[in-house]
Amino acid sequence: MSFSLAERARLAKKRDDTPVGAMERKMRLLAVDEIGVHRVLEAPSARHLEDLAVVSTWGESKRARRVVTLTAGVDATGGAAVDANAAGWFAMGRADDTVDVCDGVTGGVLGGGSVAVGALPVCATVFGPSSASASARLITVTENGDARVHAAACDVHAPADARIVGEWEEVVSNWKPCQSAIRACVSEDGATLATGGKGQGNNLKTHDIETQKVLFKAKAQPPNWLGYVAPPWVSAVRFLPGRGGGDGETILVGTGDHALRLYDLRQDSKRAVMDVQCGERENATTVMAVCGTRDGNTAFAADARGAVVAMDLRTQRSRGKLRGNSGSVRELALHPTLPLVATASLDRWIRVYDVDTCKCVGAGYTKQALCSVAWDVRGPAVAAAAAAAAERKKAKKKAAREGDDAGAEVAAGDGGGSDVAVKKKKKKKKRLCSDDDDVGVVKKKKKKKRAKEATEDD
Repeated sequence: MSFSLAERARLAKKRDDTPVGAMERKMRLLAVDEIGVHRVLEAPSARHLEDLAVVSTWGESKRARRVVTLTAGVDATGGAAVDANAAGWFAMGRADDTVDVCDGVTGGVLGGGSVAVGALPVCATVFGPSSASASARLITVTENGDARVHAAACDVHAPADARIVGEWEEVVSNWKPCQSAIRACVSEDGATLATGGKGQGNNLKTHDIETQKVLFKAKAQPPNWLGYVAPPWVSAVRFLPGRGGGDGETILVGTGDHALRLYDLRQDSKRAVMDVQCGERENATTVMAVCGTRDGNTAFAADARGAVVAMDLRTQRSRGKLRGNSGSVRELALHPTLPLVATASLDRWIRVYDVDTCKCVGAGYTKQALCSVAWDVRGPAVAAAAAAAAERKKAKKKAAREGDDAGAEVAAGDGGGSDVAVKKKKKKKKRLCSDDDDVGVVKKKKKKKRAKEATEDD
């Protein structure tokens, strides 16, 4: 893929503007597979993503409790997972009709255990506490179209890794935003819910979570040249950040008839402002996942054949493909602060791509077909605390090692003195023995001399 000089200059400036600390911070992803095992993948930094590898695994292998949806925790105040309020939390919807909120460090379940939602969850999003509310929120949607909101009390001033979370209590129930749902998502500010499914009455809708009122209801696309109007089939949905002037105003939708659509909720027409086909017509298939960059200029759409297309939303033309996936791509995860996007595929690989160049910069093998992936971005406070703890641990080990070395030197010194004393003692004993031998020789000589004199006298 070639770039003009102006485009290269823009990319270089973008890289220069990226904070050095963000580029050097350890990169961490959480992936879930079809047998329910969670895998943590790490790389030393964004500059060394070629070293991406699995470093730990959690959970037991049980297909009945496999994870079907995974979402990184979102901060309730700023609407960004990089803030410390919900950094390191993950909401996992499972095949046994439950949802878990897990800690990204230990894998432990928060809030007193699993939350029963009554049917297969298609969306689960957790929001951390804020200055306005001391409770964390868990928003779920099931395939039956039922939505629920749970709340759990926790300390808003404590860091995420040291926060005690109370039990989840249902605060909103019996809310049915749609007849049936295939996909759903929540805006980053936690105020709007978008749902979509298959069949009449299940086209894209958005609701106000606080009042449960309908905000937007999409109309069907115009008839084709045969006069045929395809029934709704929303197979992927995601709010597009950074476009339209606020959260929850623009939405990306992927369909079962291989289309990528962009909806502007402020338009009176209620129809998509962009409707493009993804992939080649003869190989086109269902769009499985979509996501958009934070500047609102690029969207990514992944299909069931493993093709991932990068679409320029300004020109409505493809600007490249994310190559390398050989199985259906189940999830796309955009990094909150860096120009990186991760893919989870049935070919058992997690791949990380550069958003600007569409090139693969890192990949990790996970041994099992994957269902989803999410970035674990530690907040500044959590990262600082972890770094301080690591430094203290390192200093403690160094002090202990220096103490052991000093003790060994002292012991060696004592041993050397003892050896010298023993040698001196042996030398003295030898000298005494030599003196005794000399005395004995003299006595023998005198005795022989006296015996000789006596013989001569006789």
